[in-house]
Amino acid sequence: MTKHKKGSQASHHHSRKRHRKPRGRDLRRPAGLAPGTLVGTENAADVEIRVMAYGPDHLHEHDPVLPEDLPALLGRSPVTWVDIVGLGNAERLRWIGDLFALHALALEDINNMNQRPKAEAYGDDLLLFFRMTEETAQLDHGLVSEQIGLLLRPGLVVTFQEHPEDPFEPVRKRLRTGLGRLRGWGADYLTYTLLDAVVDRYVLLLDDYEQSVEDIEDRLLEAPSDHELETLHLIRRDLIALRRIALPLREVLLSILRETAEFSQFTADTLLFLRDCQDHAERAVEQIDATRELATSLMEVYLSTVSHRTNEAMKTLTVIATLFIPLSFIAGLYGMNFDTSSPWNMPELSWQYGYPAMLLFMAVVVVILLGYLKRKGF
Repeated sequence: MTKHKKGSQASHHHSRKRHRKPRGRDLRRPAGLAPGTLVGTENAADVEIRVMAYGPDHLHEHDPVLPEDLPALLGRSPVTWVDIVGLGNAERLRWIGDLFALHALALEDINNMNQRPKAEAYGDDLLLFFRMTEETAQLDHGLVSEQIGLLLRPGLVVTFQEHPEDPFEPVRKRLRTGLGRLRGWGADYLTYTLLDAVVDRYVLLLDDYEQSVEDIEDRLLEAPSDHELETLHLIRRDLIALRRIALPLREVLLSILRETAEFSQFTADTLLFLRDCQDHAERAVEQIDATRELATSLMEVYLSTVSHRTNEAMKTLTVIATLFIPLSFIAGLYGMNFDTSSPWNMPELSWQYGYPAMLLFMAVVVVILLGYLKRKGF
């Protein structure tokens, strides 16, 4: 995921011309493939591997790790975290599957980077899929997310990422400092920590969207513009995409908490923390819905305001036109310039006070019309 400078508002991160940012390789798999078939990218780069092996009193960090050196680093510490980046090389991914004895369907799910967040149990293994987002709103290219695959087994966590940017750097810093309980607990607690980091990103992103919508609300009541309507539309689009990510993850966490027999990889102590993570995910979904409803309401307010202003303008123009219609008739009538010698032709044309009398008559007509329109509430 592309990292951006924090603190800027979403409403200022787009231009009139927008392009959805391309993300990774083509996620479409050809139809008719046999189950467990891996799809690679032509000329794909080799995988990047980093390892953090730790216990209560030690931490060994290896970055980068050559694939052939990886087997020797496994099982030497109470917990080993293997982070694998780059899934376009099908042959290398198949080698990784053989190394960790992954089921063919599990390996296919890892290779397919368009999974819906879910949890799958394969014996003692637990395979999780979720999506990591940016921390700040970037409306110029829409919501960008990256799928993360996670394998949990006793003493081992393996994460699979498609891109080299590291979204779990805060977790790495906690491991390096040794503060808290992370180094003293098992692989299931590390899994919870990674999931919690994902949900925290959702919350940070939602705070950015929410602040942007509130700023738009203030400006909308003062001077509504097409720019604000366009920004609200983009925010709603991203919130819908974010909900498709956050809602399934909430259901995944809820299923782990409910079906403890199936997902026995988590201890009772870690389940308490997972319950808190699920609560955060629940609140994130509620915040998404609330912010989206506010954005929708503001769009309706904008359209109502524009419609009201249009009606006011038309009302003013109608009044002006109504006043000038009889005046135009009178002016046109006395502008025909007939011969004044005939007794049947406009005696006022030769009258000394004809011109001021007609102006006074026009003023009286205007006053009468204004009084009539006012009484009608126009």
